[in-house]
Amino acid sequence: MGHTMEFDNIYGITNWKLFTRPRGHVMELNNVSKTTAHGTFGVLGLGVPPFFADGMNEKGLTLATQSLYRSEYQECNPFSKEYQTIYTVQVPQWILTHFATVADVVNAIQSGKYCIANPMDTLVRRGNIHWAIADKDGNSIVLEYERGEPKVYNNHVGVMTNDPFYPWHVDNLNTYRWILPEEGNNKVLRMSTGNLLAGQKEVPYDLGHGFNTGGLPGDPSPPSRFVRAFFTRQVSQANARPKQELNDWLTLAQGILNSVFITKGWTGPNPAGHIWESDHTAWGTLRFPQTGFYAFRTYANMQWQVVDTTKLDWMEGVVLATSTSIADSFNDITVHLNLAGGSSSKASLRQRYSGVSKHPQVEDTVLLQSPSQEL
Repeated sequence: MGHTMEFDNIYGITNWKLFTRPRGHVMELNNVSKTTAHGTFGVLGLGVPPFFADGMNEKGLTLATQSLYRSEYQECNPFSKEYQTIYTVQVPQWILTHFATVADVVNAIQSGKYCIANPMDTLVRRGNIHWAIADKDGNSIVLEYERGEPKVYNNHVGVMTNDPFYPWHVDNLNTYRWILPEEGNNKVLRMSTGNLLAGQKEVPYDLGHGFNTGGLPGDPSPPSRFVRAFFTRQVSQANARPKQELNDWLTLAQGILNSVFITKGWTGPNPAGHIWESDHTAWGTLRFPQTGFYAFRTYANMQWQVVDTTKLDWMEGVVLATSTSIADSFNDITVHLNLAGGSSSKASLRQRYSGVSKHPQVEDTVLLQSPSQEL
């Protein structure tokens, strides 16, 4: 599973960090103390309040947050004794720290014991969001709120972006009915051109490869990214299905994320300079809950940072700064070329560059403070 986040710096709210939230941690949800049942790892926004944007817990439940401006949530009374009010920015940490499966989440949402609200949705649409939730057994859903009602959809197509609502995106795939896994045969349409065209006697003629996906949208809008991600995955699997090895699937997932990458400025100017930057792919994740694999990269540093969540200490909580230096994306292999080429100064090169292949990201990671102290 892959996920990209197109928000970056928004008035300092989205100060993205990697985090672990320990099992047994006591957290406050609107003046209600709850003890976390499961340890969680993922991407945290250190705003007010802090919120989880992407994560996977120790049971293999994963969650990805995406904006959905048209969301309309429930009208909740935070002082009600009949249910507990949970605000939209709190939903991810509530789900990841308390549930183990998709079924658990659905049962909680439909139980009537919880009311999901965005108290500022009429003023701050950026707080209007929906969630992609999956577990290690392959169950996958989209959770949205429409006209004040929770909508839970089985995510059979395996893709989610932003506005409009999820069913519209699935229906919109029909618009691209002509896309095929291989080049079409247009011989029945061809007509002779005589000697008019050098090296070609008939039209229409395939001038190269890739025309089977002609018309596939390439703009950065949510509908287009939904369509592009879906067909890139489906056509690629139809023609060259990855082997059973995890690396093959990760390579495909990485390629799909690359195909929908948004650079700064592509969607418009920065609304408020660098304190609020235009939409771009601030970071991306790859998750494989069956094995506990979790990988993270940033806009500037495209080198994947990998965490084996099965080896994390779920009784401890930390927050880690993420590497955003473009220098960390590049690995200088000049010395290795010289060594491989039989340089006469091999010995001195080995001595000078001992450890040159060591990657700096782990050493440069900054330990901040425990979520139990900060969040």
